[in-house]
Amino acid sequence: DSVADAGVMGEGVIDGRGGETILGQNISWWNLADRARTGGSQNNPRLLVLNKCDNFTLYRITLMNSPNFHVGYNGGNGFTAWGVKIWSPERARNADGIDPGNSTNVTIAYCYIHAGDDQVAIKAPAGAPTTHMSIVHNHFYSGQLSALLVNGATARTCWKWPILREGPLSCSAIRPVPAPRFGSLAPFPGAFLSVSDNQCTFG
Repeated sequence: DSVADAGVMGEGVIDGRGGETILGQNISWWNLADRARTGGSQNNPRLLVLNKCDNFTLYRITLMNSPNFHVGYNGGNGFTAWGVKIWSPERARNADGIDPGNSTNVTIAYCYIHAGDDQVAIKAPAGAPTTHMSIVHNHFYSGQLSALLVNGATARTCWKWPILREGPLSCSAIRPVPAPRFGSLAPFPGAFLSVSDNQCTFG
């Protein structure tokens, strides 16, 4: 938390081993997540949790098999993910790629994301708005692309379509979700989202 001007860079791999048996138990993190669908709870860890980390950079690193979200960036000003590779199988519940929330000045570019859930989910629960984001020139495979407009707090976001190559996929580039657990939609003056350079192909 609160680590400024830092980053994780290089050609290495961080493997969350979400599908491996938990030490001392006979179940994996992903199995726990599946079990929670029918009741109960899960407390699966995220791979990278970046809270109030201004000017943080992920560059060319590979992140895979997270028990939950691969990257959560919250409450920060300045985040760049460039050339990052993220992989988890389609069956990995809640294994989002990159989830920025309550943040500003975010760039996600030239990344390759194969996720069990949302490839990118922009969130803004109670607190600071989520603004000034560019999600451009990415390759998104399994999973879905979501912009969660919560409490009217997500604005000024530029989406340039990725090339989608594997299905089944959700091709809704902007998906406002007024989910009760996040709050209700409440538009505010000056909010806008733009979608450009559409290139959407299904294999």
